[in-house]
Amino acid sequence: MTAQARTVLRDPRFSLRREFTGQPTAMWVIRFCGAWIGLQFQTRATARAARRAAIVARNEAPGSPVKE
Repeated sequence: MTAQARTVLRDPRFSLRREFTGQPTAMWVIRFCGAWIGLQFQTRATARAARRAAIVARNEAPGSPVKE
């Protein structure tokens, strides 16, 4: 993996933390620039994998500065 790829996969605009979302227990929630993006998970490992997938998808979107 290149240095650029490592930097891109650690996009600080995506946050991951436990929050109470109306479920009986706190869930792991992914946010982009502070806005909830509709994803919540019971385990941190699953949430981290989803965050990585969201970052990759955003970087592969048309017009992404990473693609150009």
